[in-house]
Amino acid sequence: MKLVVNKCYGGFGLSPEGAEYYLSLIGKSAYFYEVTIDSKIGLRYQKVNIDKVSSLLFSISTKDFGDEPNDLGEGYFYDHYLKRDDPNLIKTVEDLGKRAGGRCSNLRVVEIPDGVDWTIEEYDGREWIAEKHRTW
Repeated sequence: MKLVVNKCYGGFGLSPEGAEYYLSLIGKSAYFYEVTIDSKIGLRYQKVNIDKVSSLLFSISTKDFGDEPNDLGEGYFYDHYLKRDDPNLIKTVEDLGKRAGGRCSNLRVVEIPDGVDWTIEEYDGREWIAEKHRTW
């Protein structure tokens, strides 16, 4: 069985290119919004092209909300909820290599024996696969 883990300190996350590729595999488009803080309205989202994502603060949506929406609402893509055994996530990491991971991640595909009841454990964002067991 193949799984995706983050092998550096920082935390799991897809790069903009990784997110766009993953979403294309499931038949969706990706729209990128840089996030800034406006003292009057709070968070401000401004649509940018993938090659213009320069900030650590960006959001990805599967819907086009235009140039400056107040909230992305439905359609927001949050990669932390991806299942690590998702075949499309595995394909993304295998096809893109280092480019799949975000600024604070180094995503790798690891293989474990089939039938193992697994969990992901981590320390400061660096992850490994562990077999589930009882703990008290």
